[in-house]
Amino acid sequence: MKTSFRNIILGAIAFAATILVAITGYVVAGWNLLDAIYMTTITVFGVGYG
Repeated sequence: MKTSFRNIILGAIAFAATILVAITGYVVAGWNLLDAIYMTTITVFGVGYG
């Protein structure tokens, strides 16, 4: 049971790190923060759609 919980936590940390890196990348590329959050959200949740 502890291993499953640990895997869930590690997955959540990896997902959060990916989101933060993506937002940072968009901001460094010149996007404002809200646009960076929007673009990251539609990119992450839109992959594989259609």
